[in-house]
Amino acid sequence: MSALQEKLTELQRAAQPYVDQAEDRWEALPLERQRQVKIAALAFAVIFPIAVVVLPLTGGRVAAQRAVADAREQLETMRDLERIVLERGLSERNQEQKPRQTAKNTSLLATMDGIANKANVGALVQSMRPVNKSRDDNEREAVELQMDGLVLNEVVKLLYEVEYSDKDLVVQRLEIQKEPRNPNVLKVNLEVMQ
Repeated sequence: MSALQEKLTELQRAAQPYVDQAEDRWEALPLERQRQVKIAALAFAVIFPIAVVVLPLTGGRVAAQRAVADAREQLETMRDLERIVLERGLSERNQEQKPRQTAKNTSLLATMDGIANKANVGALVQSMRPVNKSRDDNEREAVELQMDGLVLNEVVKLLYEVEYSDKDLVVQRLEIQKEPRNPNVLKVNLEVMQ
């Protein structure tokens, strides 16, 4: 007899009194109670593997689907941004061939209105008002825009157009809030300074 078989035999002998006690208690239970225990044990034997194996697989599948949807949305945003960059690059090449026109005499309000229209968000502007800012005793022109109903791609387009406008513009403040009813729709407050 091997050492492992000896240990198993020893454990069986030590556990035998407990097994005998359990069998005696089982025999003492009424038949209705025995049926209930058998049904509960069978239900546990069926439900436990489902809970351990199937539910995590289902949860993993849902998480994977959610991750794929998020990745698709990010890819779409990147494609839009790439398209904007390519369009901007092509238009700059065309402008290099022509003498560049500077719009130094246009107001910042008119400039921001043109930028909003160029970014295709002009219709979503709720209000646009001038804000007086002073820095080093020099008056600096600033404009505050409030927009509702934008999606992330439109915010990116707007910021891109501000960054690459003909004037030296600085985004002084940017506030973005999700709409409570639709988290994909954004409310944007933007302050731009010249």
